[in-house]
Amino acid sequence: MALKLATIIFLLSCTICHGQIDTTMVPFVSYWSKGDSYDFKITKIKQKWKDGEMTKNDSSSYVVNFEVIDSTETNYKIKWSYKTNLSDFNVPPQLKDKFSKYDITEVIYETSELGEFIGIENWEEIALMTKVIFTDLIDALSEDEIVKKEELNTIMQPLLKVYESKEGIEQLIFKELYYFYFPFSIWS
Repeated sequence: MALKLATIIFLLSCTICHGQIDTTMVPFVSYWSKGDSYDFKITKIKQKWKDGEMTKNDSSSYVVNFEVIDSTETNYKIKWSYKTNLSDFNVPPQLKDKFSKYDITEVIYETSELGEFIGIENWEEIALMTKVIFTDLIDALSEDEIVKKEELNTIMQPLLKVYESKEGIEQLIFKELYYFYFPFSIWS
């Protein structure tokens, strides 16, 4: 009996001594502190099925840095930054240099103390950057006059209009933030 008890105590103490916290994931419970930083990989998978067979299987991945830049009793301010991989957007090689200035995106947003997504703070900056990207894209595509600049502006205008609002930025460009915080929002 004493040997069994000693063995159990020994095994429990070994697991406590050697337990490690996995720092490759962001904890679901938001007990974060200012300065906490996590790097993790996001993979987006697009699959289409028709008649029981997969007709499309595309995926893209990128690494995100999640950093707590402010922490109060009622909320957290987070910086979500990632490097854009231009090859995911089929940017022609001759345009990669021109668009490389848009390779890092930083999103500053706020959550409640429970981790519920509140909103993106720097949405206006992101909206302006999106407009400049579209303008550069239109200029680049109309350079060879394959497509006329006026036609491209007309085609892109409705999309640009969506990206001029906070809701458009939050719901279309940064959908993954909603997915990331969805479990917290259910109970709020």
